Amino acid sequence: LSIYYLNLGEPQKALDTLFQALDGRGESSSVDETRVLNSIGLVYEKFGSPEKALNYYEQAFQKAKDLPDKRYSAIA
Repeated sequence: LSIYYLNLGEPQKALDTLFQALDGRGESSSVDETRVLNSIGLVYEKFGSPEKALNYYEQAFQKAKDLPDKRYSAIA
């Protein structure tokens, strides 16, 4: 859903759905959390907030470093 909003040029709606996913993750995996954090960074980057984007990219990278599959570190 967030990608849909992103493609429509509605970054706030995209962020809202991503933050809801992050807040409501419950027992979701660290992989999911890493992906959501990375996606938040992407939205901020695409819509002109590079400092905020970098913050979320760094959080995603830190989470990815702890995952057994190191491919996520390269993506984050």
